[in-house]
Amino acid sequence: MVDSWESKSLHDWNNRAADWHKKSSHMWTEGSRKDVVPLVTKHLERQGAILDFGCGDGTGSLMLSNCGYRVTGIDISEEMIRYAKIKKSNSAQAVFQTGGLDDLQVEEESFDAVMCINSLEWTENPFEELVKLNRLVKKGGKIFCAILGPAAGPRANSFGRLIGDNVICNTMMPWEFTGLAKKLNWIYVEEHYVFKDQVYHHSVNDAVRLLPKQLKQSLSFFTFFVYQK
Repeated sequence: MVDSWESKSLHDWNNRAADWHKKSSHMWTEGSRKDVVPLVTKHLERQGAILDFGCGDGTGSLMLSNCGYRVTGIDISEEMIRYAKIKKSNSAQAVFQTGGLDDLQVEEESFDAVMCINSLEWTENPFEELVKLNRLVKKGGKIFCAILGPAAGPRANSFGRLIGDNVICNTMMPWEFTGLAKKLNWIYVEEHYVFKDQVYHHSVNDAVRLLPKQLKQSLSFFTFFVYQK
């Protein structure tokens, strides 16, 4: 019997939690995610309520909380949330919950912003999750979403689908995300590229700046999108 997407995702992410926890602080402070918090603070007033969907071990949530935001982090993995609660310490503004969006006991339009950093690709039906997120964010609120580029390392997790394996990594591309955003009538604000390491050479970088958006997305480790509802 083939496991459901949810049960396999729960199993796999619980098993990955310890390794993720070891490297997450570096990712958020010096690595691929170091620009995420500054970009959020650029577009969202402090004290705003943010939902961090797929919060992992809570590192990004707690950084936003320390900036003055009221953060709710949710993740399917109990192990990830266990680490998040350990890291929480005195950050009273951050709340962590295990489960999916249907498990949130909140009213519609409860959040000033929603954030999903490389988490949407790990859902069974990304558009359904975006519809749910759309209901949760206020009119005029912000949507912060990072989508992995086609050659990003984590994409290897979707290879097994070609040989019939039950995988939990979706194959959604950054330009496909923009199509989903259009279906929800979100207003485009900006996008920011975190390029793969091979692009960070001054001569290559200069050339990349001249490329159209879709080609920049193709060269990125992930593209960080900002939309407004």
